[in-house]
Amino acid sequence: MSDIVLLSLGTVLIDHFRYIDSKTNAIEREERHIGGGGLFAVAGARIWLPPSRVRIPVSGEDNQELRPELTKLCSDDEMWIWDREDTLEALIEYKGDERSFRYVNPRPPRMLSSVPQNIARSALCLHFCCTPEVLAQTLEQSTAPSQLVVYEPIPPSCTSANLNALRALLPRVHIFSPNHEEAEAFLSDVLPPERPSDLISLVELMAAKLSSFGARTVVIRSGSRGCYVLNAEPTLGALEGRWINAYWLPEEAAGKVQSTTGAGNSFLGGLCAGLHLAKMDIFKAAAYGSVSASFVVEQQGLPLSSMSNGKEKWNDDVPERRLRRLLP
Repeated sequence: MSDIVLLSLGTVLIDHFRYIDSKTNAIEREERHIGGGGLFAVAGARIWLPPSRVRIPVSGEDNQELRPELTKLCSDDEMWIWDREDTLEALIEYKGDERSFRYVNPRPPRMLSSVPQNIARSALCLHFCCTPEVLAQTLEQSTAPSQLVVYEPIPPSCTSANLNALRALLPRVHIFSPNHEEAEAFLSDVLPPERPSDLISLVELMAAKLSSFGARTVVIRSGSRGCYVLNAEPTLGALEGRWINAYWLPEEAAGKVQSTTGAGNSFLGGLCAGLHLAKMDIFKAAAYGSVSASFVVEQQGLPLSSMSNGKEKWNDDVPERRLRRLLP
């Protein structure tokens, strides 16, 4: 087994945001940010691990817009598996209450076979952020028995029409982690008409339903409420369900949470790092994930690292200090 803890197959891209006046169709403002589910996932892991333990494929080695952001996570090229493609770009338009999304330069989904096999077959955790169909295709390329498949679905794929495809996948996925809205969208046709009105009961019901479909470990992310972990995988700790708090409690969020973009992705990267650091305990690992997300929500984009007395800090704080609040 190699020293690589996380290999993400998620995206690294440039998001072009365009805000349009709904009455005049005039462009009010435009912004560009580096993002992607894969980038935020490896950022969440990087908060706990050195660059040598994290890998992700990236396009656009000579892209001068991309490079400065990547340097926040790794000063050299150690984390990045460069390919020959141009950097993926997306256009996201807001017009009143409407939101549209499209890739400017679309390409086929990245498969596990595109990664050097010494990395693809040796990383502890394989992180996927894609449709059930794409994950099914890439898992046909086989993984090593000791590897953990960590899957978060992309929002457009979370529909009742895709539930059967998801059910076929769940026994092959070690950790399935939608947010509560994505889980409800998948399960909309199989949940009882009279659903619980409170979020906690609804999330627990949905996790139990997913577990009944063969899911090994379900982690439903629920914003400021934290996440619910329902574990049926003996190698990942106690066989039970448990809530893990978000680091920033609701009463603190107004002053600390600036952007939730990438929070869920970074949570899963932190969870993967936590599995390695907490001896494969999924509940402790989820606390690592909550801490990772707490750094990502403090600004638009990636948190900043610095060194102090030989200790790496993020946003001028030490992740281990935050972890002690969740794991006293």
